[in-house]
Amino acid sequence: MTIWSERRVRALEDHIASAYTLLPYNADVARQWAGVVAACSRGGFTPGQNDAWVAATALTFGCPVVSGDRAFRRMAEHYPALDVLP
Repeated sequence: MTIWSERRVRALEDHIASAYTLLPYNADVARQWAGVVAACSRGGFTPGQNDAWVAATALTFGCPVVSGDRAFRRMAEHYPALDVLP
């Protein structure tokens, strides 16, 4: 097993921070997650946990989900506020 040096880890973190916008987890994301999961469950669909977190984060920050994954379209059927782009 190779353990990365602190310098290499920092370089990766710096690259990610410069290339992507990282959205924070907060209580609003958690509330959105609960709403998405509840709406889907009432409609007979159980979304994947990670997909539901992605959807909740997008809803919280007003971003569309850009994905060809059918699960997001199914979530949007049950939670219409979710904007899913192919």
